[in-house]
Amino acid sequence: EVFEVTKLHRFNQLVKSVRDPTSVLSICAELIGVVVLVFDLITVPYMLGWGIPYEGSMHGLALVSLFYWTLDFAGAWIRGYYHDGKLVLDFKMIARRYLKTWCVMDLSILLIEWINIILADFTESSNRLRFARIGKMLRVLSAFRVVRLARVLETFMQRCMSENVLLAISVSGVSFLFLWLNHVVSCLWFWIGTSMPSDTGKRWVELSWDECDSIPFQETPRFYQYITSFHWAVSQTTLGSMEVNPVSGWERVFNILSLFLGFLFGSTLISLLSAAMVEIQAQNRDRHQKMHTLRMYMAENRVHPAVAQQVQRQVAERLQQHLPVAASQVSALEIVSTSLLQELHFEVCRPHAMSHPILAIWAYMDVAWFRKFCHTSMQIHIFRPNDELFPAGAEALAAYYSLTGVCKYIQEPETSCVSDLTEQDVPGKSWMCESALWCHWIHVGTLEALSPCQLLLLQPESMGEVVQQHIVIGEIAREYCECFHRRIINAKPPHAPYPTDLKVPFTDQGDLVYSLSQQVQIEIGLTAIALTSSAPRAGVDKLRDEVKAGKSVVILNTQGHAERVVSLVILSLTNADGDVLYQIGDVSDGVVTPKGPILPAVKRLRSELVADALRRLSQEKLNYDGDFEVEDVESVVEEKHSKLGVHSRYLRMICHAKQTEELPGSTCHFECAGRPDTPEITEKTSDTIQAALAAGMDFFHETQITFVNAYDEEEGGSADNLGEENSTGVLYCWLSPATLQVLHTIGEAGLAKCLQHLTIPPVDRESARNPVLHSAV
Repeated sequence: EVFEVTKLHRFNQLVKSVRDPTSVLSICAELIGVVVLVFDLITVPYMLGWGIPYEGSMHGLALVSLFYWTLDFAGAWIRGYYHDGKLVLDFKMIARRYLKTWCVMDLSILLIEWINIILADFTESSNRLRFARIGKMLRVLSAFRVVRLARVLETFMQRCMSENVLLAISVSGVSFLFLWLNHVVSCLWFWIGTSMPSDTGKRWVELSWDECDSIPFQETPRFYQYITSFHWAVSQTTLGSMEVNPVSGWERVFNILSLFLGFLFGSTLISLLSAAMVEIQAQNRDRHQKMHTLRMYMAENRVHPAVAQQVQRQVAERLQQHLPVAASQVSALEIVSTSLLQELHFEVCRPHAMSHPILAIWAYMDVAWFRKFCHTSMQIHIFRPNDELFPAGAEALAAYYSLTGVCKYIQEPETSCVSDLTEQDVPGKSWMCESALWCHWIHVGTLEALSPCQLLLLQPESMGEVVQQHIVIGEIAREYCECFHRRIINAKPPHAPYPTDLKVPFTDQGDLVYSLSQQVQIEIGLTAIALTSSAPRAGVDKLRDEVKAGKSVVILNTQGHAERVVSLVILSLTNADGDVLYQIGDVSDGVVTPKGPILPAVKRLRSELVADALRRLSQEKLNYDGDFEVEDVESVVEEKHSKLGVHSRYLRMICHAKQTEELPGSTCHFECAGRPDTPEITEKTSDTIQAALAAGMDFFHETQITFVNAYDEEEGGSADNLGEENSTGVLYCWLSPATLQVLHTIGEAGLAKCLQHLTIPPVDRESARNPVLHSAV
């Protein structure tokens, strides 16, 4: 049911994007309309003015244009609109608004164009000539679609945030309108000269000039006719002059109207350019005034010239920098309604907040609650280069997410648990100081901006108030907080490095969710699965059943996809010689089964820390009760595609430790006193593998192999079942990198040959029983 609801939701989102006039899909359709409109605006006046018939390719292009406007007319009945900032999708309201605005004009133009096309294609030649003049005159109405072009340009201008781009678009739009009006005027001027009646018996197109060698203008090439007409139109709209003059009453009337039109649009263009120049001068004047006031302040306070010079340079550089607009700088938001302002803040913050997996889970669980959460708890701040975001030793007031820019994190020995000064660059799209959300955190380093930075601030106090208002999300947040806090206080040597403002050990999303209670894991897992639509239905159902049964842990990654999580803790123990302890085999009832070589590892239990899992590993796998000196913890994430249709993430926590004392166990020995002959693994064994096998035989007969007695309580084993002839346990050996490469070369088959004469020592029941008791405790 959740899967079907998700598919229906995605379909509804697609339908909404088609009907939303500001969506990307609608804007692309409008761009196609702009191209078709420009074609109509240029060709219709020209073909009417010169009386060119729509034939051949022009007829085909006219049909394409007509089909587009017909589809656009049909889509206008379902296309939504914005009223008071809200999207209206009600069909009755859309139809009522369209009937009152553009319906009559669009329908009239479409009917005229279709009638003209039908008459041109299906009527006889005599009737075609009769209706040709009427059709051409009626096609002039299609020029009214220029209003559509202005509406599309206005939409682009509203979506643009740069003042310079807005100014460029405005100037370009007015320039295009100016050129198009001259194009229309030139076509009308030629049409008047050829078609309108003359009260003087003369027409301007019938005159000739010396430049044409006394050739009548009407007999010149069409290109020259158009250029001359366009030149005349430009001279009228710019109050210029040329050798072409009106010679009849109608031509004189049109000349007067053109002069008046040129006066209006010429002054409009000049005023727009003047306003742009005044705005640029006002910005420079404000910059100069600030610098003048700064110099006066430093002169009155007798600031040292070196310091004054540094201050002036920094202020001058920062005044020239272009920073993103902050919400506090937008005074128009003060008159926006609270509900719409909350929706706007949600749209701005939601894409960035969704980068945190636990916030993404909350967003998918309750969108209405998350909208309020973003509006109440999140803010976007802008910082300039060299600004200090927070100093070391100060109380943390928020968690930070870097949207743009690069920061530098600095730790000093006086304020942090470091021996030397450390610096680290923090790129964009990174979370910082998340500990402030889950505990009372004091900064252990200083964060500075290296470039203009835009950061999302998540305030813990406001977050706590909103989280408590939702029962399910509040329970998830409480357990998540406890797990995160437990990792903060346990992050210390020897098991882990100290936490910083940038990273707390073992706080990977999968690691944290793995430690939550089963009920919370089920809530998170089912939410993540409900958002997975690309996986096979059968695999999703099986994975959902495993999550409900508590057999699988599923999280939502930063890309919004579900992932199955498996967590392992691995021990990489190094001795004084630099060799690493590896498991090379299992022993069951005295029979040796080669394995690996692999590092000792255990699967983490629910709500178990890495340090606790490492202690359990030493007790169960090595019969060792002490603590290892952990130098570093390496987190290795390996993703594999699961048969269930989702990716599986294996979290391998490799604990690198040093051996401080001898490990318990018995030393194994070989039955034969000397080294046996090197056997062949198969008949087709290569020389390289045979040489590696010989090296492995030499190594095992010269090194010490340790047998650690163990048993599995889950399978019914106990210490009382262990006897001298019933040895069960694990074989360990210290391996150097070179020897490890040899064993990888010969494989388990070669390892079995090397260990075939190995004798397992007898087992002491009492010694086998004691480590088990320690492990149980």
